[in-house]
Amino acid sequence: MSDDSAAIRKLRNLLKGGPLDPRMLARYDLFAEFRAAMERKDEAAQREVAGRLKRNAREIDAAKKDALAAIATGIDDANAATDPDERTAKLLKAFALSAKTKFWAYDGMADNEVAKEALIQTHKILAALDGLPPGRRSALTALLDDPDVGVRCTAAIHLQKIMPERVNPILRQIDKEESPSSVGIAAMWALPVDPNDPSIPPPRLRTPSPSKN
Repeated sequence: MSDDSAAIRKLRNLLKGGPLDPRMLARYDLFAEFRAAMERKDEAAQREVAGRLKRNAREIDAAKKDALAAIATGIDDANAATDPDERTAKLLKAFALSAKTKFWAYDGMADNEVAKEALIQTHKILAALDGLPPGRRSALTALLDDPDVGVRCTAAIHLQKIMPERVNPILRQIDKEESPSSVGIAAMWALPVDPNDPSIPPPRLRTPSPSKN
C-alpha cells in the first residue's frame, strides 16, 4: 500500500470518532479503495468504485438540499400560522433546525456554503420573531436548555443583547467544553473580552507613522 493510501486510512481513523457525517466518512473509504485499485492497475475495480463514489456524492448533495429545504418549509409553516403563540412555537422549531444544520454543515459536511445558507435562514427567523408584537426574541430562552449544544449556543448568541448575564455563562461553558469544534469557536467569538484575563496579551501600541511633510 502506498504512503498516500496509508495517509487516507490514517485520516479516516482520526475522523471516525468525530462529528463527520457517516456519508463523508464513507467517502474516505472509497477514496482509499480507488487508490488501491489504481495501484493494482485493476480497471474493473476502478470503474466499480468510481460508480460508488458518484452515488455517494449524490447522497451527500441530496442530504444538504433536504436539510435546507426542511428549514425553509419550517419557516413557511410558521408564517402560515395566524395565532402569534403558534407562530412563535413554529419559528422556534425552525430556528433549532437551522442551528443544527449550520453546525452539521461545518463539522459534519465540511461545507461552508450550506452553513452560510443555514445562517441566512436563522436571521430570517430572528426577523420574524422580532416582528411579532411586542417582539418575541426572548422566546429563544426556551432553547437554552435544548439537548443539542449547537441550538443552545445559537440561542445564547442571539440573546446576548437582551440578557447577557444569563447567556454568557452558557457560552463560556460551551467554549470550554466544545473547543475546537465550530460550536466552541462560535461561543468563543461571541463572548466579550475580559480585560482581567491574564491569557489575553495587551494591545500593541500603535507606532506613529512618519510625517509626510
